[in-house]
Parts: sequence; C-alpha cells; structure tokens
Amino acid sequence: LGYSPDANSELTTHLKKKGYPEDSLIKSGLVLKGRNGLYDRFRGRTMFPIFDLRNNVIGFGGRVLDNTNPKYMNSPETLVYNKRKSLYGLNFAKSSGERRVVVVEGYIDVISLHQSGIINSVASLGTALTENQGRLLKKYFDEIIIAYDSDTAGMNAAMRGLDILDDIGCNVKVLQIPGEKDPDDYINKNGAAGFTKLMDTALPLVEYKVNVYKRGQETETTEGKIKFINYMAEVLSRLDNAVKAEMYIKKLAGEYGISEEAIFTEVLKLKQPKKPLRKTGAKTAPSEADKRIPEKDSLDFHDELMMLAAICIDNKVYEVVKDKTGLDDFDFDETRSAAEIVFDRITARVGITPAELMNLLKPETATLFSAILDK
Repeated sequence: LGYSPDANSELTTHLKKKGYPEDSLIKSGLVLKGRNGLYDRFRGRTMFPIFDLRNNVIGFGGRVLDNTNPKYMNSPETLVYNKRKSLYGLNFAKSSGERRVVVVEGYIDVISLHQSGIINSVASLGTALTENQGRLLKKYFDEIIIAYDSDTAGMNAAMRGLDILDDIGCNVKVLQIPGEKDPDDYINKNGAAGFTKLMDTALPLVEYKVNVYKRGQETETTEGKIKFINYMAEVLSRLDNAVKAEMYIKKLAGEYGISEEAIFTEVLKLKQPKKPLRKTGAKTAPSEADKRIPEKDSLDFHDELMMLAAICIDNKVYEVVKDKTGLDDFDFDETRSAAEIVFDRITARVGITPAELMNLLKPETATLFSAILDK
C-alpha cells in the first residue's frame, strides 16, 4: 500500500523531473490537465496498486482517509489497464494452490482475507463481474464463490455475477454472511476458521435465487405460490443439466403441492425451441454460431480445429453442433481426442476455454490452434 500526498502536483513534478513527457503522464491516467496546467489525479488518498497476472502494476485505487466523496477513486482505463479484464489480487490468488476462489467487493476485504491466510480471494474493480473476468477465474479455479455484502446492492450484484458465470459454464456459488456484515467485518470477528465454514456452506445458484426471492415476496397465498413457481420455472429453464432440473422440480412439487408435470410444462415453455433442420433449398439465414461452423463434407484437420476453437470461444456453439457432429465425424486421432474432452466438459457443465484446450494439444497442433484463434 502507499499514500498520495494531499498536494496538487507532487507526483506530476516528480515524474517531469524524471524526464517523462506530458502526453505520457496524461495517458498513464495518473495526471490530469486543467485550466492551470497539469495536476495529480490522486491526492490525499491511501493507494492500492493493481497488479496484472505477471505482478506488474497496471493501475491504482485510492481511498480517502476521511468522509469526503468520492470515497474510492480508480485509475481510468489505459493501454495496460482494463478493469473489465482484471481482478484485484488474482496475481496472488492463482498461486494459492486452492481449487476454489472467493470473489469479494473491495480492496479491504481482499487484504483482510489474505492477512488471515485465505489467499484464494479476489475483488472485482468497481464493476459487476464481467464475462472476461469470469473466464479468467475459470482458468485457474474449479469453483467460484461470490461473497458480496449482504445489503440489497450486494445481493443484486451477486445475482448478475451468478448469471454471467453460469452462462459460461462456471461452477458458481454464493456465500451469505450473517448479520448483513461485509467479509472484512466477519473475518475480524470470527477469524479464518469461521469464514472457511461459511465457504463450505455457500449456496449454488438455484438455492440462492430461491432465498432472495422469498425475502421480498409472499409465497404462502395462492397468488404468491403461482408467482413463485413461475419465477422458479424461469430459473430452471436456464439449467442445461436435466438431472439437476428434475431434482429441483421434485423438491418444488413436494413443498408446494403442485404436480411435477405442471412445473415441468412451464419450464419447457420457457426453454428456447430448437431450430428445425434445414431443408434442401431453404433460404434460412444462418445464425452467428452457424457461420463459424464449416460444412462437414469439407472438413480437414484445420477445419476440425476451427470447429473446436469456435466451441471453446463460445461454449454455447456446442448446442448448435451436438446434433450434427459426433466424435466419429472427426477424422484425426488428436482432434477426436480433443473433441471428446471438449464435449465431455461442456456436457458436465464444467466448460472449457481456448487456453485450456491448447494446453492439451501437441506443440505443433497448439501452434496451429493459436494461429486459428488469432484470425
């Protein structure tokens, strides 16, 4: 941590003495230009350096020491810093040896957890979790636990994060902190052991959404039950795992005295209908996913890798090809083996990224795969 003096341009003066040109200072995001010349962006703040995965400082967060606003100020996006693709503390967390990670809201929460020995913790940087951040987390961890504050804003942010992570195939859960405390407060009072126990009881997506809905809605009346079941049908329609969906349907039916068939029917209504098979001569415009898939009768080794690349970039592409292409359609041993891994992981809702598949390929094939991704 550091400190930016409560002065107008101490950093600016220092950097100019070091020989940095004015345009570079402004592009760095550390210096602003006003009517009276250049001045420091951060003044009178505790400074939190933000690292990339190689431990390079790429930006800063600054917190005031009194009650003035804004309480937090972050570096703007620059050539080296993109907050939607960065996570505070990930450079340390990725080396923790843990297969699960805790995502909290702020710098202080991360620091408090790390000081307590929970190194597998990170924070988003002033935004709700993005898909890019989700894919970063998925690369290093098998399970992602969101531990946002228990207030309304924290719950809403958690819900958005859940949906984003779930859509890209992450195993995501939500940690609920008793007493509407934030992680820093809770760990200071209960220690690392207490927080670890909370992590062990984190709720998966469906259970968390049920709890959040029930807090604000009446579910005992007939009308309330109908609204709740319709809401749950929408939640369950997002699940790709049929076994999991059936288990929740059975549970709901038993708890609310509604037939499984009725709930199942509502879930089916909300699922997107499958596209009909194209007839010869049909002029149906191909979807964006279809455009990325080459025709099977023209496939060679390069095309098979292209297909796998498209699926890894967007795992939903698998839904387009799974009824048209099986493992037997891959003519080469290596692409067939790779396809088996890709298909199995997506079917199991684990998902896979291009980088993960690349690590499983032979060096020369990985080089070709990389070239395809760069196109």
